Formats: sequence, structure tokens, C-alpha cells
Amino acid sequence: MPNIKLTLQYDGTRYLGWTRPASDGYAKTVSCRICSVLKKMTGEDVLLFAGAKTAPKVHALCQTVNFHTESSFSDTYFLEKLNEYLPKDIRVLSCEIVSDRFRADLNAVSKTYIYRISVSPDGNLFTRDYTAHPDRKISNADLDAMKEAADSLIGIHDFRTFSAVKKKKGTVKEIFDISFSEQKDLTGGLSPVLTIKICANDFLYQMPERIIEFLIQKGAEKKFHCDPSGLFLHSIAYPD
Repeated sequence: MPNIKLTLQYDGTRYLGWTRPASDGYAKTVSCRICSVLKKMTGEDVLLFAGAKTAPKVHALCQTVNFHTESSFSDTYFLEKLNEYLPKDIRVLSCEIVSDRFRADLNAVSKTYIYRISVSPDGNLFTRDYTAHPDRKISNADLDAMKEAADSLIGIHDFRTFSAVKKKKGTVKEIFDISFSEQKDLTGGLSPVLTIKICANDFLYQMPERIIEFLIQKGAEKKFHCDPSGLFLHSIAYPD
């Protein structure tokens, strides 16, 4: 059976994440939409393996998935038809036939998330739906405190308290890097955006959100809820 690898992106605004149980809103997930289209194309109940299981309303700039199929369609055909039938907020960037040994969920060596947050409460009209907005301006002192807190997370730690999972094993992960960069917003306007980038060997469910909340609370010295509109799965790296 051919093993098909997809690289895709999606706007997570109206979805309940990558996947979830049928009893808890599976029909409103990104994977459900893709599986539904593949079912119509192949007649098969396709099982998707995803590099990362993003949480509700979290976006993906570059998600990686794979599936096996008995169909003889070419990778070009899958690419064209998926983009034809999927909703406009899900886009397949590439499609290729890969080795049977490839598993998007098992073979990743690193995963990276970014969080976009407006430096000032005055956001840009055209990018505000994809940027978190604090209730006050982020100062240099706030940023210094956030960087200090980030340093404490680098390395191998048990991140159970930074996740929504209840399991007691498999919660030790390694964060390779947390970086901060400030730049003009996407339209070149005057409202700068602070981007927090987190790279790790793996993430527990909602671990990126919990880390963001921890960092910003350390900087602002007040409780902060991570608005998922500013959170993106940035990339997933695999062995060459």
C-alpha cells in the first residue's frame, strides 16, 4: 500500500483542534475534514498520522501527516483533489509517496511553535485575528523577565504541569530553544509584534499554551490566558 505524505497548513479558528474523540466533537476537527475528503476520493476509512496534534483554534503553518491507501492515485492527483474539495481554511502544500517506514507522528526529531503577541494593545486591523493582544504594553523589563523564565525551561524536564494530559509517564521532554524577536506586523504597520518561538523534541497536549502563559505571567506579573489565535505550529523536522 502506498504511503502518502502530506504537508499542509490550516487556520484553526473554527476547529476543535487536529483531532478528538467522536463523543467530543470529532466532526469539528481538522483531521475529520481531511478524512472525509479522502473517503470520498478512495472509498476507504483512512487513518491519518500527524506530526503534531494541535489544540482547539491553534493554527498550523506547516503540519505533516501521512496515511496508507490501496488506491492507485498519483501524488499529484491527491494534491489537486484535496485542495479542490477541502474548505478554504485548509491547504495542502505538497504531497509525495514516501517509504513505508515513514510515520509523521513517530519520526519527528523536533517541533516548533510560535506565538504572536502585539507589543501594544493597539493591534493592526488586518492581522489582529492572528495575534494575541495584551491589556497593556509589554515593556523591556517585562521582556527581560520572560527571557529569564525561558532559560529555566531549556533542557530536559518533566513538563506534566505544563500540560492538560493526566498520564504519569512520557511527560519528560526536552526544550532545545526559546527565542524572542520583535518585528513589524505582517502589513508593515506601526504596531510591532513580539514572536515567541519554542523548539522541542516533542510537546504534550496544550504544552505550548501553558509555556506561553508561564512566560508572560512572569513578565507581566499577572495571570495570563493564552489566546490560541496567536499560536501557530511553525514546523516539524524529520531526519534527512
